[in-house]
Parts: sequence; C-alpha cells; structure tokens
Amino acid sequence: MSAVLRVSGSFNDLSPVIKTSDHPFKESIKSRKERERSPEDYAFVTTYNLTISEADGGMVPLQIEQASKFISEHKNLFFHLNSTSSKFNLSIDFMWEFPTSTLGQFNRFDAELISLCHEHNIELEVSVYACSD
Repeated sequence: MSAVLRVSGSFNDLSPVIKTSDHPFKESIKSRKERERSPEDYAFVTTYNLTISEADGGMVPLQIEQASKFISEHKNLFFHLNSTSSKFNLSIDFMWEFPTSTLGQFNRFDAELISLCHEHNIELEVSVYACSD
C-alpha cells in the first residue's frame, strides 16, 4: 500500500491531458471496466492514478514526506492539470495500515503538505486498512 495521486474528470476532457503527461498514470480498474462495458459512452467520469510514494501503509510519515517532495518537484504537472478549461478533481490518497491489535494510531499532515495541496487544489484522503500484526 502506498500514496496515490488521483485525477478524476470527464473521459473526453481528462484522457487527452493524461496522454500528454510524462508521468505513468494508469486508469483505475473501476473506470476501465465501466468504459469497456459502454465503449460508446465517453461522457462518464474517469479516474487515473499515479503512485507518488512506494512507502507501505506502516510508514505513513514517509508517505507524507514523499508526497510533499513529489508536489514540489512536479509543480508543472499540477499547473497543467489546473490550467485546462475543464475542472478536474485532484486528490492524494494515503493508504494506512492499522494493526487490529492496537487501540489507536496518530499521523500528522505537516503544514508544508497542507500548503502545497491548497496551492494546487489537491484534496487529501486517507484509506485505512485493518491488518494483522
């Protein structure tokens, strides 16, 4: 499990933008299956994913650090996604493992990441997965 940048929008608007990107975005499985079921319907919303941290769900502080670094080093990508006439939804999903034997877990989004996300209209998401020790 890792941190993923998700970009969602109309298939007609988003797909050409993603194809011109130098980054290895992958269409989400759900979007691809939906498109395969209705290949003539290009108006549906699609989602593309890009892994921005390979750190596993037990290394959340490293995921956060690497996400900040990715945004800082790839500002042109975010300017490009935000400068189109279409409105795309950008989010970073942090995938956290939560051991079932613990009572709680604390992780913190630092001010740098919050500021970068605000600057580039990126929402933050957290997906928590229960795991055994």
